[in-house]
Amino acid sequence: MEKLDFFEAAARTNAAYHIASAEYLTKEANATLLLLLSGAAGALAYAVSLYDKGIMWAAVGMAVAGLYLFALSGVLVFGCLLLRDLYPPANEPGILMAVDWTLDEMRRAELESQQRCIERNRLRNGLVASWLQRVRIAIPAVSLVFILAAGVAIYR
Repeated sequence: MEKLDFFEAAARTNAAYHIASAEYLTKEANATLLLLLSGAAGALAYAVSLYDKGIMWAAVGMAVAGLYLFALSGVLVFGCLLLRDLYPPANEPGILMAVDWTLDEMRRAELESQQRCIERNRLRNGLVASWLQRVRIAIPAVSLVFILAAGVAIYR
């Protein structure tokens, strides 16, 4: 096996990894969004129930907690789920046939192109993962949001 064969195999494996990572991040973001929306809707429904029972401090706390979860959902959608470019692991055949290079020159140019696509996909995935991580870290703070909002409602 010559060097270029090894490099091409490594590039294919690496590109496939980054594309699979993008799919995994999207799946995780969708699961987190479902959790957030369910929690937000449940919190707001419970807030209405508490309001009907006259327990204002808890109703306010739950309503604010629900709104906080809806806000996190918005951050998740804009940070993780908006469509972003995903770069293909290879060039289109028409592009490759349009140049008059030797086979080795073409293989090297294709490897350079794959490297650029791998780097772009890596940066894309890093950005999505960063936003997903931020949202997941912010989820447990919903308890603090409830406590603060309920405390303000009690002492107001």
